[in-house]
Amino acid sequence: MLGTVESPIGDSGFNYELTGFWGHLRDMTEGTDLDRWGFGTKLAYDGIEYNNFTLTGTLNFLDRFYEGGQNYSTLEGQVRLRYSAQPKWGAALTYRHITDWGSTPFRFDIPTYMEELGLRQQTRLGRRWGAGFDLRWDLEDDEFNRAEYNLTYILDSFQVSLGWDFSDSTVSVALGLPGSLR
Repeated sequence: MLGTVESPIGDSGFNYELTGFWGHLRDMTEGTDLDRWGFGTKLAYDGIEYNNFTLTGTLNFLDRFYEGGQNYSTLEGQVRLRYSAQPKWGAALTYRHITDWGSTPFRFDIPTYMEELGLRQQTRLGRRWGAGFDLRWDLEDDEFNRAEYNLTYILDSFQVSLGWDFSDSTVSVALGLPGSLR
């Protein structure tokens, strides 16, 4: 990563982020081994708040260039409606759409979904415990990308979440800062 610059755009509620990157990458499954560089721009809106609802949006463009002349670009848009009854309960409904063009020698550069609808819910069960689920539906392939249930233990300075994804039978462990429900 060469660097990232981010800044609010006045008092508009919009933030932008510019990123430049370079690296020598090797795809261990395909054997591709070459340089990749590029840039990204992201525009995010902090949100419109009404009572306990918040509507946010982001637009993210990534442009990748490869040794040998290939170019691969993605444009991702996301809209999220979040409801939060702090500090006990919160939920978010998210829609994402990705458009791509060009070609890439790396399989991991290609998004796993192009259009997705997600629902996430979190509940505080007490001072130290929380639980929730994260469902993500691939609208193009008409199947779940993620169907995860998680249990969270909340400490004073961080929280630990253990998740089980029913869609692909995987376990995840996540560390994070404690705070309000997402």
